[in-house]
Amino acid sequence: MAATVLNPGDIAIVGYITNGSPDSFSFVPLVDLSAGTEIYFTDSGWKGNEFRDTEGTKKFTVDNDIAAGTVIRSTEQSSDFTWENVSRSLNLSGSGDQIAAVQSNNLDSPLSSDFTAIYQVDYTGSFEDADTASTGNIITGLSEAENTAVLLNDTAKYAYFDFDAIPNGTREDWLATINNPENWTFSDDGTTLPSGSIEVISEVSANNLVVTNTNDSGEGSLRQAIENANNLEDVDTITFDASLSGETITLTSGELLVTDAVTIQGLGANQITISGNNSSRIFKIDNNDSGNQIDVTIDSLSITGGQTPEGDDANDDGAGIWNRENLTLKNVVIRNNQAADDGGGIRNDGEITIIDSTVADNTSIGTSDTSGGGGLLNTIGASATVINSTFSNNEAKNGAGIRNDDNLTLINSTLSGNTASESGGGLANTINPNDFRNPASGGKATISNSTITNNTAEDSSGNGANSQVGGGIANFGIATVSNSIIAKNTNDDDFKNLVFGQSNSNGNNLIGNGEGVAAFTNGNNEDIVGTAAAPIDPLLDVLKDNGGATQTHALLADSQAINAGSNTKLVGDSFDLDGDGNTTEQIPFEQRAEGFERIVDSVVDIGAYEYSIGNTASQAPGITANQSFPIDENSKKGTFVGRVIATDPDSNTLSNWQIIDGNLDVDGDGKDAFAINSRTGNITVNDADDLDFENNPSFQLQLSVSDGTNTSNPATVTINLNDVAGSEINGTSENDRLNGSPEDDVIDGKEGNDFLYGYTGNDTLLGGSGNDNLYGGEGDDSINGGDGTDTLRETADVDFNLTNTTLTGNGTDTFENIERVALTGGDSANTINASAYSGRVTLSAKAGNDTLIGGIGNDVLSGGEGDDSINGGAGTDTLRETADTNFTLTNNQLESAATGIDTFENIERVALTGGDSANTIDASAYSGSAFLYGKAGNDTLIGGSGNDVLSGGEGDDSINGGAGTDTLRETADTNFTLTNNQLESAATGTDTFENIERVALTGGDSANTINASAYSGRVTLSAKAGNDTLIGWYWK
Repeated sequence: MAATVLNPGDIAIVGYITNGSPDSFSFVPLVDLSAGTEIYFTDSGWKGNEFRDTEGTKKFTVDNDIAAGTVIRSTEQSSDFTWENVSRSLNLSGSGDQIAAVQSNNLDSPLSSDFTAIYQVDYTGSFEDADTASTGNIITGLSEAENTAVLLNDTAKYAYFDFDAIPNGTREDWLATINNPENWTFSDDGTTLPSGSIEVISEVSANNLVVTNTNDSGEGSLRQAIENANNLEDVDTITFDASLSGETITLTSGELLVTDAVTIQGLGANQITISGNNSSRIFKIDNNDSGNQIDVTIDSLSITGGQTPEGDDANDDGAGIWNRENLTLKNVVIRNNQAADDGGGIRNDGEITIIDSTVADNTSIGTSDTSGGGGLLNTIGASATVINSTFSNNEAKNGAGIRNDDNLTLINSTLSGNTASESGGGLANTINPNDFRNPASGGKATISNSTITNNTAEDSSGNGANSQVGGGIANFGIATVSNSIIAKNTNDDDFKNLVFGQSNSNGNNLIGNGEGVAAFTNGNNEDIVGTAAAPIDPLLDVLKDNGGATQTHALLADSQAINAGSNTKLVGDSFDLDGDGNTTEQIPFEQRAEGFERIVDSVVDIGAYEYSIGNTASQAPGITANQSFPIDENSKKGTFVGRVIATDPDSNTLSNWQIIDGNLDVDGDGKDAFAINSRTGNITVNDADDLDFENNPSFQLQLSVSDGTNTSNPATVTINLNDVAGSEINGTSENDRLNGSPEDDVIDGKEGNDFLYGYTGNDTLLGGSGNDNLYGGEGDDSINGGDGTDTLRETADVDFNLTNTTLTGNGTDTFENIERVALTGGDSANTINASAYSGRVTLSAKAGNDTLIGGIGNDVLSGGEGDDSINGGAGTDTLRETADTNFTLTNNQLESAATGIDTFENIERVALTGGDSANTIDASAYSGSAFLYGKAGNDTLIGGSGNDVLSGGEGDDSINGGAGTDTLRETADTNFTLTNNQLESAATGTDTFENIERVALTGGDSANTINASAYSGRVTLSAKAGNDTLIGWYWK
């Protein structure tokens, strides 16, 4: 593998000693380093555009690949890397100096030219103090606080970053925390530097694509999963945890933007709902690159409550979905959305395919001559294909069901009960206003085996309630129809060619009133056509659930549509609806899909529904009795268990296999033990953790199956677990992730930085020589971290008690060679007691009135919801909370409506983060160091008597630093204007402030202007990409 080419911020310096023999430092790579990578470190000062003095330079060479997160000391020897002095030794001044890291292509003089700055730490207090002693300015190419650290203590001989300031995080999380001087410890007595490892979380991974909660944003949310998928290169699949069945995700921060190929796989349209909260569009699908269309699929969910405000086309169309890509909707319900102009349910500017879906009760309220598309607006240049779907009860001025401006294909589908105030109740096939004499330049609709009925065009233009304006179809373009019913629309206003509209019959249609439409003549092309005086009643039942995914109009017994279609005019199964791989065969099903054959009694019916006498007299299928399957208890998720056998007396295709009872969730994590394929009856393992012979040796599953008309009686299928002895699992010299079984396992990580998971059973975990993370799980486990800096982690809804050798709560674990511990409780009132532990510990509670007790080290404690009691113990401890609420902080209490009333003692630092509402975070009665961050909303931030850092975020915020030396900090891709009491920008609003001694402003990738000319305090201005303008204030 080639050497790693580093970008600024790919490493960070995390400690230094200025009175050592020799002087030294520690750094941590935040990306993996490949063998052959070289980095130069120097304490030479930078000024102007070059290094000005000739102090020490050390070269670091990677000999074997090094994982991100490995902390490395400049005096450390290893087979994985080499240190060598290039010029002199480091001579770090105790009164202020800096350390810089660069990569250079100039082997003879690496600091003179052709190099890239990677990271810089300055401990004079500010890069502006560059003219003192041996210090330097910030190196060209680096940005203050982004890939540099400015430490406020300029006298300490020893300093190190407090790793417990963040338990784990992404590269950006680590940089933001390391670069914050509040997270460093300073001393005159240090003799050793930080070592070991940290966990650097990948920005996006497959694990980030599972939606686990109904939150609008943040970890586990649908919005976060989409953002993660947008950043992954391949086509990704977003899924929903089974525990969300029956839940609604309500959007509170605007539309969900999809910019990369993805499949969003729901739990079922009746099981998971995405709501726009009647305040925003729900999905916008647009990669902003018309030359590179992406493929997006949304399957098995409901989209409701979308609403767009009045504005231009970028804002007021497509309340449910605005699509500009290649979008497929399957088994989706789009209901009760409202657009201020067009496309109440959907606006399509790309290519859309809608299968087995319902678009109902949506509204387009636009009033211009061209407004419309209550269910779907298909614009000029776009293409829409609708299969096995129903558009019902939508409203618009034109085209209440569908307004089609270009290419529309309608197959096996129903348009029913839609109401247009002008024209085209079911469908408006429109004209191109720039070429209105040429219908081919407007809407082109091809309609096959579909039913268009019960729609209304009210003609609010004033032509009268009985004027014929296309209650079923208003055709201004070209409409081609075969095997379809267009009848029984209000006032028998079924089909009208308007202006220069042209229609074509491919035959075998039933048109209730075809008067005035030359293409439809009774008897020609085997069409059945009525007149205004004698309209033909197709004899349809009401729109209702007749089986399948969508509602349909069933044909009544004497309907002329029965056996009146043409088999040869059936369209091809281009979307392989039956999953047999054959896309050249004719479409196999009618609108109700699998289980409902398209041709019954040898001849296809006209319309979307196929009539069958057998449907009313068919017999239910039966599942073969006494079926059982064996499976090993250590089988993994997805393991095939067996295929259930059933027969149907009517020889119909079986479908909708379901497990209706007995599918136990043994471990209580919300996931059932087994899954069944609804089409095949194949049973597979769904949650391997539920398979435990000792606790539950067999499962009695109650199953049912349907033939499309009738459902079988429940039948029992037995799954017997085979008892499997515990395993001996060995790692390699690489970085391993090793998972145990429900049995008593021995897991040996050996070399490398490993993750070991014992799960249930009395396990033995051996970390080996790397920096390991060890999870014992349930049971009485024996844990040995081995060499390196090892972390013991546990999460359970129990009381934990931690000493230097034992952890009780989730069993009784004994351990040795463990340097750090991270414990997380559950929703009960947990007590997590680490008072007898002398290492570093992170204690996190969830809901419940919890008690957290830190130990002797520098701990991080978070109470979560509930009225918690928190004691940091000895060391420098941090209390951290995040919630969309108002916080009030004193020296012994933290209060908020969301997280309860927490009482605390022995806490030296507090970090509080609000949410998107207008929060008040009041630390005026707190005397320690506080970090206050408002996020969105018009927030009020009030510091205390310590040295605080305050950041308002978006919104018009009121900020008071209080006593101490306080810093106002903001970062946004915007123009900032700073005065002595106000900070203004388009992105972050207008913040007013007082009692602020320092301000740090950072722009973005645009050409920003950051103007601090009216500010008389100390200010740090940092730009990123773009041609920026930075204006400070001259002071001495």
